Amino acid sequence: MMILVTLFSVIGGCLVYKGATNGVKLVGYYFLQVQPAIFPHILSMVASNFRGTTRRSIASSAVFIVYCVANIAGPQLFRHEDAPKYTKAFLSWIICYCLTILFAVLIMLSYKYQNKRQAAKQQVKPEEDPNADLVEYVDPTFRYMY
Repeated sequence: MMILVTLFSVIGGCLVYKGATNGVKLVGYYFLQVQPAIFPHILSMVASNFRGTTRRSIASSAVFIVYCVANIAGPQLFRHEDAPKYTKAFLSWIICYCLTILFAVLIMLSYKYQNKRQAAKQQVKPEEDPNADLVEYVDPTFRYMY
């Protein structure tokens, strides 16, 4: 879902960046309005893939800090020298959205690989106490969600 939502943002950014008419740019702007839906997807991945309150809290806090830094840095790309087209700003958006898709694919592939490793571990009896509070990468029954 995160990749699909980000694809709308890439398309919108491209339409705003290279749109020939104001109507095309407006459609691109509307496509860009889907972008805030990416953040809840990231938060749900953190909630699903970290076990333990402290680990989940630290990971959620790190995501929130990066989100805040990006929201502070993003508007700085819109410089008055680039007005009215702001080509550097929209090109930066497109690049960041493409990187988001790349990282989402890499995370998905990594989680698939880890799930296969966990399934192989599950075949072998764990040496630890089954009642122990294991972290996600040690527990053979844990599966990553993507």
